Amino acid sequence: MRYKFLDVGCKIGGSFQVAKSYGFEKNEGLGIDINETHVKNFIDAGYNGLVADATNLPFDDNSFDLVIFSHVLEHLPTEELGKKALDECLRVSSKNIFLALPFFDEDNYLNSLNFKTYYSDWTGHTNKVHLKTILEKYLKNYKYELTLKKKITDSGFSEILPITAPKDSHHYDKKLHGDKKIISFDRDIWREYIIKVVK
Repeated sequence: MRYKFLDVGCKIGGSFQVAKSYGFEKNEGLGIDINETHVKNFIDAGYNGLVADATNLPFDDNSFDLVIFSHVLEHLPTEELGKKALDECLRVSSKNIFLALPFFDEDNYLNSLNFKTYYSDWTGHTNKVHLKTILEKYLKNYKYELTLKKKITDSGFSEILPITAPKDSHHYDKKLHGDKKIISFDRDIWREYIIKVVK
């Protein structure tokens, strides 16, 4: 059977909703993950799954109409491996790539104000690649549509924590993270972004 879409880093199948927005049905897709337990659970939940490495996809060029690479790139161990995985997604897609990531571009600015986003120092976020890098380096030869999601205008947003908050924290909780000063930011900060690449 020829699958029409591929979900790279499928985990529990959440990104299959993305495929639905492109007009695909669940049974038309294949999910891959390097974690055997995730793939087993994925298959047990009724999805098509395969254990595979995102940096070396076992598929021919242009094998899928759509490749979904949502909130995976930031979990790759290095920027080099992240780019390699994205290159693989671009290689095996014949038409579209859906890419989603957290926004890390203003981490240094936030740190200078003694703040951070709660996800900026998650242990699992080992590749905090910047949007600018992706657009100017990774996708410079491709057509794409960029959507920036949830603008963070001040430190009152729940995504913003005091810099002293423990690693692997989640949304701001005064009891856990202490008081934080509320100030407005003088630049654009976003929660995440989506890039829809068209080949």
